[in-house]
Formats: sequence, structure tokens, C-alpha cells
Amino acid sequence: MAPRADRQGNARLAVLRLLVACARGVDSGYIADDQARILTGDRHEGDGVSATEGINRIRKVLATPGHVVRLVGLSGVGKTRLVEALFDASVGDGALDPSLAIYTNEADGPNPPPAGLASDLIAAQTRAILVVDNCTPELHRRISEITRSSSSTISVITVEYDIREDQPEGTDVFVLDTSSVSLIETLVERRYPHLSQIDARTIAEFSGGNARVALALASRIEKTETVAGLNEEELFRRLFQQRHDPDPSLLLVAQSCSLVYSFDGETFDGAEAELPILGHLIGKSMDEMYAGVAELKQRDLVQARAKWRAVLPHAVANRLAKRALQSIPPAKVKSVLVDNAPERILRSFSRRLGYLDDSKEAQSIVKAWLAPGGLLNDLPNFTELSRAIFTNVAPVAPEVVLAALETALSGANEAVLGRCGHFVRLLRSLAYEPGFFVRSLALLAKFAARPSGETNDNEAIQVVESLFHIVLSGTHAPVEMRVRAAEALLDSDEEALRRLGVKALEALLKTGHFTSHYEFDFGARSRDYGYYPADGAQVRAWFDSVLKLARRFALSDNPIAAEVHKAVAREFRGLWSYSGQAEQLDQLARAIAASSFWRDGWIASRQTRIFDGKDMDTELRRRLTDLEEFLRPKDLLSKVRGLVIGDRAGSLDLDDFYDEEDEEEGGSDFTAGYAERAARSAAAIRDLGQDLAADEDALETVLAELMGESEGGSARRSVGGGRGKSAHNLVRHRGTVCRDRERGSTTARRLLEGAYGPGCSAHGRSS
Repeated sequence: MAPRADRQGNARLAVLRLLVACARGVDSGYIADDQARILTGDRHEGDGVSATEGINRIRKVLATPGHVVRLVGLSGVGKTRLVEALFDASVGDGALDPSLAIYTNEADGPNPPPAGLASDLIAAQTRAILVVDNCTPELHRRISEITRSSSSTISVITVEYDIREDQPEGTDVFVLDTSSVSLIETLVERRYPHLSQIDARTIAEFSGGNARVALALASRIEKTETVAGLNEEELFRRLFQQRHDPDPSLLLVAQSCSLVYSFDGETFDGAEAELPILGHLIGKSMDEMYAGVAELKQRDLVQARAKWRAVLPHAVANRLAKRALQSIPPAKVKSVLVDNAPERILRSFSRRLGYLDDSKEAQSIVKAWLAPGGLLNDLPNFTELSRAIFTNVAPVAPEVVLAALETALSGANEAVLGRCGHFVRLLRSLAYEPGFFVRSLALLAKFAARPSGETNDNEAIQVVESLFHIVLSGTHAPVEMRVRAAEALLDSDEEALRRLGVKALEALLKTGHFTSHYEFDFGARSRDYGYYPADGAQVRAWFDSVLKLARRFALSDNPIAAEVHKAVAREFRGLWSYSGQAEQLDQLARAIAASSFWRDGWIASRQTRIFDGKDMDTELRRRLTDLEEFLRPKDLLSKVRGLVIGDRAGSLDLDDFYDEEDEEEGGSDFTAGYAERAARSAAAIRDLGQDLAADEDALETVLAELMGESEGGSARRSVGGGRGKSAHNLVRHRGTVCRDRERGSTTARRLLEGAYGPGCSAHGRSS
């Protein structure tokens, strides 16, 4: 049953953390908050009941004449829409009859007045469920008294956005709390489908679960391009004043408290007391500040976590902070919040500044901090606090921040780069803007090119790679700009930068399995996940440009050409199936293989056919089969190198060296088929060993490669067995083989065993 008043007349309190909302004109359905719970005040219910159960309980109360429900909550959290859901059979069980509903909004000055309407309905013995929106506490009391009369035929639900201490007698009170971020994000996406996912998420987080604040922010994105642009003065006054009279003193308290991201609201004296500091900004005593914060908390404009307080939602706090910076003398702000402030206050102030990128005052503060002699002018020698402040305020003046980084890292030695590795992720955020991409990349390359093993070098390489992905890159630099940047790296005189260029190229060639663990938000600036191709034409254009870049270096005499070949091979499968550039890839592969056997390309083409061939259209599969045949090893050396030597050689005998018709057969006994293919490939490799042992020139050419420790040991062992059958040709190489065996080479040991039998040793008999 729904909570009822006890005999003392005190209302039972239920806290409903639920928003049921819809985007009018876009989707008439409801969005239920999966994270919502209703706390009924019953200790036996623990964390409460589900959101749907909460709606059902309100329905049960209103289903009986003479009962009254009070629904309260901050403006914009979805109270009116929740009331609509009470009459919708698609939500929960036991929906109220919509024909009984009579809605009125006290703010519209209805005639007849709600109290008079309630009396008239009862006098006429008309069954009705009266809904009174924006109902003041005084009006609620009058209607409640009328409704609870013995002859009543009505039940009433009143809705108010002011959360106060009043607990009306004989009323079941439900407090509608703010919604989860995920629900607000969904709501914003439905209402404003043109917004990016990042914008929707950022708006949801800034709104503090307040749908009206979120939608107001979303409505401004197109014009201001910032989630901080709360341009609704009436909304702000309603959120701030609620049903209270204007209070300039309280507004000052809110403005001062909003200048920090959070503050200690319970420590009143000593070095850790923060209310006196904030009060000093506006000439308020600690007692006045405490009382003001308490009132703001009553209005749900301040949230409390233990002793910590914060002005929320952030959209409101940001607006208040901008007003504070406009009205408080800059010298006073500097003295109180910077020069003489405890570290925690300074850090918290910088975090708030980071959300005020559209504030001229905030920009002036940050620029002064970065100027010579300023708080943040010595970047290479930052303390932990300086690092945090620098990162916090970067969104306010990104160009100034980037220029400061360029100055600090110009000519930086290893020691300086080692101390500045913490800037890597910030540089990724700065690279979001096309105008900052090349400059940010140049600094990232300094970190990425450091000697292996140095702190942060791997992270810098990974960040650089991420910036060249077609999606989830975190940048809107166009493909032409990114191709030129990769080209410059590949053309570099420095080997480390050329290697980085190969990684950038491979990232450009990547077609799938994209993930990212980086943050994409940047203060209050409108951000998404970076460039995303709108259609297939843009995908094809991307890979057309990238493959042309790959071709230039793959077919050149640049020392990095071999690594480019490997990069193309690693991404071959996705490129063939998803880039829309199979013809260009075909031409590139043939050009690479024209001069010598391209083992990696052959393996890649074969695996592409094996794993993706069945889903290809006939023409694309035919082209791939022809290419695979072209790339297939033709002579003895190519076959040995293709099947026995090199990375992944150990798997080729099982996965790649069997006829196409065998692949298509399938069969019910997978294990038997697997064993048959293994036996066939082992026999083929033994045949190669016999041929190699009989060919003096070929043996000379590949002997050093065969002696090397690498993957594919079983395959090389089989070749060694084959070579043993023509052991007379190994006599002249016996010294090399035995030395290799002394070093523990598996290949040498197997080779000797094949040549001289399993009892042979490095010092055994000669032939």
C-alpha cells in the first residue's frame, strides 16, 4: 500500500528518484530511469522500491476518493510528465482512468479557482482526480481539507517545484529527485537529435539530473556552441528563487560559493575553514555564509556530501560564477582565491574556471597565470598542484596554453621531456581543433620519439596513433591534414620519427575494432568523439587518400619501406572488405610483390579469403583469389620463406597451407579434418626440406635465416628432417650448424638430428 498518514497526522515521506519524460513532437513514449528508486520511509524496504512500483503506489492512493498526494521537486525534474504517466496504461500496472483527470495550473490563474472547483465536484457527487500544477503550500492545504471531507468524491494530486519543510497533514508526500545522467542523456538525444553524443552526455552531467536545465542548455548549443550557455533568465530566476521573494544577499552567497567547485561547509575556524574565505569575497560573516548555504541546500541548489558542499547543477553554478567574476573586483579575487588561498581552494577555483571559457574575466585570469612571472609560467618545473591547475584551466584559453607548451618544450632535452610527460593527454585534447592539430602533434612527437623505456613514451605513441583513426580519434582534423602529417613523419631524417610515421599510417589504414579509453570532454566546450564519416563516399575518400600515401612509401627506396609493407599487410583484411578500395589495394599488393616475394601480403590475402570470402560478392572474391594466386610463393626460396621462416610461420602449416576445396568442405569431424590438414602440410614442408637440401645455392641463401630463433619451430623442424635426407650438402655448413646448436637453437638441433640422426651432437661424427 501507499504510505499513509499516521494518527498524529504526520505525512509519511517517499523519495522518488524517477523521471518519466518524453521529447514532445519527436517521441510520444516514456523514458524510465533504470537507476531510480522510491524510498518510502519504511526501514524494511532498504534501498526502496522500483520506479515502476513507485508509480503504481501513487496510483493506489489516488484510486480512492478522499485521498491526497503531494508531488514536489525542483523545477525541471519531470513532475508534470510523471503525473501524465499515472494515466497511461503503457506504464506499470493499474493505470488511472484518464477520463477522470482534471488538470489545472495555478500559475495560469484558472477560473474557477482549484479550491472552488474541488468543492463544486464534491457537491455534484462527480468522481474526478484533480491535478493542480504549481500548487503553493497554502493552496494545497485548502484543497486537502476539502478533499478529505466525509462526502468527497475526488482525489487530488498537487505538484510544486518548491521543496520546503512543510509536511501537510493527511497527505502522502512524494519528493521527485533529480534523474540519472543516462536518462537525461537519452532525453536530450531524442529531443535534439542533431547534437553529438558527447554534447548530450556533457549536458546531462552539467544539468545535475535536471531535465529542464538540460533541455535549456541543449537548445542553446546550436547558437552558442557551448553547454555552459544557460541563456534562460526566467529559468534561472525560477530555479534560484523558487517561491521565495528575491534575495540579493542570498544571491551573493551563491555567487561566492559557485566560484569554487566544492567547499567545506562545516569547518568554522582554523586553517581548513573555507566559509570565512568565501565570505570575505562578498563581505559576509561566517554565520551569514552558513545560513545562506543552508537556504540554498533547502532549495536544492547546494548538495552535501559529508562536510563538503557544492552549488549544483553545474549549469547554474557556472552562470553564478560568471556573475561573481563580473561583480567582484579582480584584485580581490586574486588576493582571496589565489595569492592567499589554501591549496585546496586554489585547486577548486581553477576547476570552476575551466568551465567558464565564454567568460572574459576567466580568460583574463588564465592568461595572466600563463604570462611571464605568472602562477603557471614555469611549465617544466610544475608541482603536482600546478599540473592540476594547468589542466583544469586549459579549456578557457587553449591557444594560449598550446603556445605556452610550445615555448616550454622548444629544444627540450630528455630530462625536461621526462618531467613533462603529464602533458601528453592534454595535447590530445588540444589536437581536437583542426587549427591546433599539427602543432599539438609536433609536441606529441617529441615525447613519442624518446628512447624506448622512458616514462610516458608508450602513452605518447598510443595517443599519436589514436589521432589518426577514422573514428574515435578525438580530432576534427580532415584526412588531408592527417595524411600530410603522417607523410612528414615518414619522410623524417630521424629513425624514431619514421617509426612513428609507420604507426600513424597503420592507424590511418585501420578499418575496425576501434576503442578508446581517453576522455573526450574539455571543460564546457562542445565536443564529440571527433570526425565520423557521414556515408560510404567519405569512407572511400578516406582510404583512397591513405592508400596513395602508403603506395608512395611502400614502393620507394625509403628505409622505412619494409615496415610500410608490414603495416599494409596487417590491415589488409579490413581494407579489402570494408574500405571500398579493393581495386587500389590489389594494385598496391601486386606492385609490392613485383620485385620480390611478399610473404606478409600472401598470408594476409589468404586469411582474408578464408575468414571473409563466404560473405563477399562474387566479383570481389574472384579478384581476391586471383591476387592470392599472384602472391603465392612460386619458387623454392619463396616457399621456404613463406611457410617456414618469419612471424606466424608456425600457424601456416595448419591454417594456410591447404587447398581451397578443403576449406569449403567443412565436415562434421573438425578434429579429424584439422589433423588431416596438419599431416598434409607437414608432408609438404618435408618435401621442401628435401628440395632445399638438394639445392646448394638455395641452402646457402636461407641457411642463416633457418638458424635464427623465431616462431614456427615445428615447421622448421620438418624442413630440417627433409634436409637430413640430403645430408651430404650440409657437410660444408657443419661448423655453422654446430655453433648454432651450441647456442641452444632449436632449429640447429633439429637440423642436425635430421642430417645425422637423433643421437648427433655438435661434436659428433662428420659425414
